[in-house]
Amino acid sequence: MFANIKMYPQNLWIVLVLLLPNLLLIFFPAMNIPTESTRPHAWKIVILLERAGQTMVFLLPLFLKIAMDVDYKKFVLAFMIFAALLYYICWGRFYFQGRFFSLMYEKLWFMPIPMAVLPVLYFFSAALLMNSWLYGAGTMIFASGHLIESWYVANQIVS
Repeated sequence: MFANIKMYPQNLWIVLVLLLPNLLLIFFPAMNIPTESTRPHAWKIVILLERAGQTMVFLLPLFLKIAMDVDYKKFVLAFMIFAALLYYICWGRFYFQGRFFSLMYEKLWFMPIPMAVLPVLYFFSAALLMNSWLYGAGTMIFASGHLIESWYVANQIVS
C-alpha cells in the first residue's frame, strides 16, 4: 500500500530553520507571561486549525520533493531566506531585549504580528518550491489558526 511513498529527510531544513529559535524557549522561557484570558465561544476551532496546519507544514516536507526546475524558484528561495532572516530578527529582539512575552507580538516596522506572518509567508514559499498544492493547503490551514490566535493575543497584551 505504501510502497510508492518516498521520503526526503533532507527537506527537514524547511522546518528546522523556523523551529530552532522556538526550541530555545525550553531553556530561555518568556518572561511576564500574562494569565490566560478567556477566549470567545468556539475558539477551540481556531486552535484546532493551527495545530492541524502545524502538523501538515512540519511533516509534509518529508514526503515532498523540492524541484528547482524553473528560474523563478531561485527568487522564491531568496524570499524564503529573507522571511527567515526577518523572523530571526524578531527572535533576536525577543531574546536580547529581556525575553518579555509581549515582544513576540510587537510590530516589526510596518508589519503587525511578524512572528506569525513571517512563518506563513515562509511556508507558502516552500509550497512553491515543492510544487505542492497540498503543502499550500496545509499552510492555509496553519495560517487560518495561527494568524487569528496571534492577532487575538497581540490585541490583548500589546498597547
